[in-house]
Amino acid sequence: MPLEAFLAKLLPLIGDENTSRLLQSLALVVGAGWVLWSFRKSNRTKAIETLISLESEFRQHIALLTRIEERDSAIITALKNESANRVAAANHKPLTPLTNQEHRTIADIDKLLRHMLICHQTKKFGIDGGALDSMYKYYLTVLCSNEQSELSEYINVYYKDLFDWSRRLNNPWYGELFQHK
Repeated sequence: MPLEAFLAKLLPLIGDENTSRLLQSLALVVGAGWVLWSFRKSNRTKAIETLISLESEFRQHIALLTRIEERDSAIITALKNESANRVAAANHKPLTPLTNQEHRTIADIDKLLRHMLICHQTKKFGIDGGALDSMYKYYLTVLCSNEQSELSEYINVYYKDLFDWSRRLNNPWYGELFQHK
């Protein structure tokens, strides 16, 4: 009975003040370790829930992203007219009214860009573990490419953080040289 022999030797030591402090310290270390472990596990679970939520919301924008990839002329026209109106408003000149379709297109683009901005903020908090870079790199590249000059300019002016995120994903030195603050 090695366990009984061990306990028989241990029990007289527990009454000792130093041993009691040692056992309290050991219990504290084990308890702190358990708290940290459960906290990290909870954070991972929350991060996964956040990423699933972002992905679910992203799916609402797939049709628009497809139109952007195909360089839909309605999107280009809406962006050109919106940009012209903003310049005209800044110069106190008359505005060209946008059609209902152009208003919807601009609103849809802004919803998409706000979603991407939320993803960027989530990334800045470190919640994603780097997953958002790989999830959104392709579409950020498409949105901010030179081939999408109207959209890229719109993003650079009104969503600078997204523009910079795209540039950093495609050029690691961009953040070092040109980071927007």
